[in-house]
Amino acid sequence: MPLTGERRVAARSFLELKLHRVVGDEFQRFFADVMHSRHGDGFVGSIALKGDLTCDGMTLDPLVAYGCYGPRGGGPHLGEPMNDVVGKVIADYVGACNKWPEMVE
Repeated sequence: MPLTGERRVAARSFLELKLHRVVGDEFQRFFADVMHSRHGDGFVGSIALKGDLTCDGMTLDPLVAYGCYGPRGGGPHLGEPMNDVVGKVIADYVGACNKWPEMVE
C-alpha cells in the first residue's frame, strides 16, 4: 500500500534524518536492512559475505553487487576529500567485477 499525505512526509523526514546520522559500518547495516526488507533472502549483506569483498551486499538473482559510501566523518560535506571518495568507489567497482565476473550490474 503506497504512503500518502502525512505518512509520506513523515517517512521522508525519517529517512533524511537517518541518512544524515548513520555513518561507516552503521550505514552498511542500515543499507542491508533496507535491502532485506525489499529483497528478503535474495539479498546477501557484506557481513554474510564474511567481509566487505569490495561490495556492501548483493542480490542473487540477478547477481548485482551494491556498494555504499557512508563517510566516517558523518553528515554532509564531511569526511574524506572527493578524490578519495571517487577512488574508493572505482576501486570497489573494479574489485567486484574481478571477484564476480558473472555479475549483471
